[in-house]
Amino acid sequence: MKEKKKIELQKEQKQFVSNYLSSVEENRDKSQDDFEKYINLLASGGVVISLTILEKVTDKNLTINCICIFFLGVLCFIVTLLLNLISHRKSIEVANYILSEISYDDIEKLGSDDFNFKINKKNRVIEILNDISIWTLIGGVILVFIFLGINISNL
Repeated sequence: MKEKKKIELQKEQKQFVSNYLSSVEENRDKSQDDFEKYINLLASGGVVISLTILEKVTDKNLTINCICIFFLGVLCFIVTLLLNLISHRKSIEVANYILSEISYDDIEKLGSDDFNFKINKKNRVIEILNDISIWTLIGGVILVFIFLGINISNL
């Protein structure tokens, strides 16, 4: 009777690991898909808006300060895109690390303090990159709006 319970428990554990690994694989795949979509969306939108604004005010008398504000805003958008790119890459690396470390027969690692510490450390880097990315995006929007506010009469 005890042997039968043990076998059932092992089957449940294997099913849990299988479901977990499938979830990580799905997350990795979704992250890769979202990465391509959002990078293209942000990059193309930023380029179009920047070129449109620059086209409207290039023949006007712009001060060096205005030009610096504009290019700092564009630089913030570029930094946002690069950080987003790095963040998604790190996310994929974490998923690949989990998949390489956990096998279908090795459920003990999921509860390992060392394994969880490594995963949390890697995820913390991703969180920091995402936080900085959000702030640089906000900074870019603010700087472009300041530029527009200064030059609105020239448009």
